[in-house]
Amino acid sequence: MSEERALVARLREGDTEALREIVERYESRIFALIHGIVRDAHEVEDIAQEVFLKVYSRIGAFDGRSQFY
Repeated sequence: MSEERALVARLREGDTEALREIVERYESRIFALIHGIVRDAHEVEDIAQEVFLKVYSRIGAFDGRSQFY
């Protein structure tokens, strides 16, 4: 099992440490992506936080057929 899949599995089991690891792993990419669309730093932070909250709340819908990022 890849490290990414293991993180997803842990998050599905409710492991909040897995969420922290996912945030650390993907935050720079997510921030850069959002910043390319929204130039306001405060908005970027707010949107990124919403993205990670949505990841946490909807992880059960991720079927693993695509790359997690």
